[in-house]
Amino acid sequence: MWFWILWRFWHDSEDVLGHFPYPDPSQWTDEELGIPPDGED
Repeated sequence: MWFWILWRFWHDSEDVLGHFPYPDPSQWTDEELGIPPDGED
């Protein structure tokens, strides 16, 4: 039984967790990532 539960969760996790848009890392700013400006030492 646990095999079936884990198999379904692995392959169809959206049924349990719901669907959400995956964030696009290319849209993140340096400030959001904690990267200091280039001129700052």
